[in-house]
Amino acid sequence: MKSPRIFSQTGWRRAGAINVSVTYICILVLLICFSLSISRKDSSILSTIIFEGPCATSSSINLFLHLLVNTISGAILASSNFFMQILSAPSREEIDQAHARLQSLDIGIPSFKNLWHMSWFKLISWLFFFFSSVPMHLFFNSTIYQTEYLGSEWHLTIATEAFTEGATFFPPGASLSLAGSSRPAGLSQIPLDVDDGGVRARQAYGDHVPLAEYWDTSSIVRRNITSVARKSHDWTVLNVKDCQAQYVSCKPRSTFGDVVIIVDSGAPQSAGWTRGELFDFQSPSNLSSYWDPRVPPEGINSLWFSTQCGTLRYPTGYGAHDSCFNSCLGALGSDLGLDDGFGSGAAPGYWFQPENTPPPQEPWFLTFFVAIRERNQPGLYQNRGFNGKFDSLHVRYCLAKPNQGTCKVGVSNALLLVVIGCVFIKGLQATIVVWKLPSASLVTPGDAIQSFLAAPDSWTQGFCTLDIADSEQLEYEPFRPRAPDICILPSGATHARKWKKRKHRLASAITSSAWVRTYAILVPSLIMLIAGLGVSSVSAGNNYSYSFDHAGRLLVAQFSLTYFGALLLVNTPQLIFSSCYFLYNAIITRQFVEKEWNSFSSGFRPLRVSYPTGEQVSTYRLQLPYSYGIPMIAISISFHFFVSNAVYLLMFEGGYVNLDYFGSPELLPLFHLPNGSTIALGFSPFFFLLLLIASFIFIVCSPVVIGLQKLKYQMVAGGCNSLVISATCHASDLATNQQTTDEISGSLQRTVNVEEGEIELLDRQTRAGNEAGQPLTLAQRKLRWGAMTLPRHLAEQMTMGDGREVFHLGFGVVEDGIREPDEDHYYA
Repeated sequence: MKSPRIFSQTGWRRAGAINVSVTYICILVLLICFSLSISRKDSSILSTIIFEGPCATSSSINLFLHLLVNTISGAILASSNFFMQILSAPSREEIDQAHARLQSLDIGIPSFKNLWHMSWFKLISWLFFFFSSVPMHLFFNSTIYQTEYLGSEWHLTIATEAFTEGATFFPPGASLSLAGSSRPAGLSQIPLDVDDGGVRARQAYGDHVPLAEYWDTSSIVRRNITSVARKSHDWTVLNVKDCQAQYVSCKPRSTFGDVVIIVDSGAPQSAGWTRGELFDFQSPSNLSSYWDPRVPPEGINSLWFSTQCGTLRYPTGYGAHDSCFNSCLGALGSDLGLDDGFGSGAAPGYWFQPENTPPPQEPWFLTFFVAIRERNQPGLYQNRGFNGKFDSLHVRYCLAKPNQGTCKVGVSNALLLVVIGCVFIKGLQATIVVWKLPSASLVTPGDAIQSFLAAPDSWTQGFCTLDIADSEQLEYEPFRPRAPDICILPSGATHARKWKKRKHRLASAITSSAWVRTYAILVPSLIMLIAGLGVSSVSAGNNYSYSFDHAGRLLVAQFSLTYFGALLLVNTPQLIFSSCYFLYNAIITRQFVEKEWNSFSSGFRPLRVSYPTGEQVSTYRLQLPYSYGIPMIAISISFHFFVSNAVYLLMFEGGYVNLDYFGSPELLPLFHLPNGSTIALGFSPFFFLLLLIASFIFIVCSPVVIGLQKLKYQMVAGGCNSLVISATCHASDLATNQQTTDEISGSLQRTVNVEEGEIELLDRQTRAGNEAGQPLTLAQRKLRWGAMTLPRHLAEQMTMGDGREVFHLGFGVVEDGIREPDEDHYYA
């Protein structure tokens, strides 16, 4: 057998060869990406970190790669759908077998119905394409992942402006309060050198530091304070409202880290405070002798307080009313969470719910000591000599250190390898289909018309007024067998039917069962989307702001997830959308088939077939015009991108999110994440809303809106139904006489069964014959549907009892005198 020259062919095989080429190009690109990923340092078969750097750059790379992934996925799946439609297109033999049972097959559209009538080769090939698409839907988007940095640790300093300009300071600060303590050291019954951090931390003044650490110039605490004093003047200036929003809150340290709260001293000297101004220790105590060598009573101290802080978020497990812990709220003068009852539980500190955070206030007066806030001043005023003039400190502004948190972009090598395998299966199977599809499938309605005109179907003889409603009635209602030579019309009578002009709409060309099947999937999917929007909206506090920063948009399943369990959970919506899109594409295609079919009633038009001869034409597309097909592919790619951003896996580093009960720490090594990181289920209300609006407009409503269009011309409806097409293809005597049925049937047999190389030879011979003046067959000429003279063999059977003339409806040529059917005339 000669090797077929695919690219010299016309019709779907040439388009199929182009699709195969695109598929292999995608395989090559994916293999190069896999090789580059697996060859990087510290890579593994499971995953590779391909970028580590600024979070803004990481987000841009992640966005670009996901757009690229969805574009490649969309192209591959579009190619796969092309071949699935080719494979579901029936051959003439398969149609004849179905018609013998008065069952129709679909022509020119994606069809599940046809599968049960296909050959084993077609069915198995179709299943290969279908099942190789499932892993792509479930895993392709997850081959690229991003980690976000949400910091927890930060350092708080309260000082005057002079502190940042090189002024002197004496740790632990003018407040004499150790980090972690809400009271000046020595004002409690606990000795100065005893660690009472457990008691002190519950009042949210940061991590406890022993007093001796402040006076050791080589200690980490002392070096940190010195570093802040030297470098903070270059930090970002925040006004008091922005400062409160950042630090008197549950926000992670993703934008800013350490902070210096700049306050007015309230003393005669603006540079700071003296210990003598703040405290007047009474003689019975030994506090003066203890503090004098370290914090001189007359020395100006530009530092008030310094401590190490932490902010944690504990998700509740359903995305709403999370618990937050800010270990420095008390030092910032806030009692947020103090009375909520959280502090007596598992961990010390100020616990609160993020939605209860009060709005920032201006001016901001910071009441540092909790005793003053609780109006329990005796511990400070009596026998300690604290000056009430300094109860509150006026905050001027803040200096915040820009956070240089590192974010990462990774590739899941294992998933990428699975995807490459699936794409390779598609490419190999597509090659086999293009080369070896054993019979000429009737891919377009033009192919079917050509076949039925060449060899009319005896099962539909006399059914010339049959439309889609009649066909559905025949298929789904009981009928009795009949001989091929007896004409039984859908009404059950043996006489002609009266023509009634109807204003058909596109929707009427689709069977009610097809509408029911489509919307039985679309409507529940839309309800699930509404439910997802509701859950995400409530959990995010109805915040629909667009952002690729997913902080605060966290939904954690109340069970641990395995690796593939997590992937299935976040990517199942991709599979659901693909199912919806398949049905949507099928119903839109049906409507465009009907528009093309209806146009044959307006004038003489050439058939659009897979292998054109004579006056026939061919296009690379199957059915949808490129002006609709390409936008629909773009819509599919966009929807897959939206879905991937509506529900996804969140990967956090920095320790901000704490999942003691809901996390899956066993997943961390699979993504090259350090201990303390978090993997959870995330969502975006913005993309849920975008998906809902776009789905309602494009997926749910557009088929109905398009279906409301009126068909321009009078013609039987059902251009994708094989029974309807067959019934219109019983030629008049004039057309039949141009070429005998045996000759046409022989030509049909050659067209159906010849090898690819012979098809090309037949095409050249036919064209050469046409140029030599030989007559064209009926199907090779331009055709029109309409009324014509009743063929003799039908006229003998269909004569009306009252002598009224009966006409025929079908496809014919100019010589047949085709005209529009007349109201109340009889046709058979």
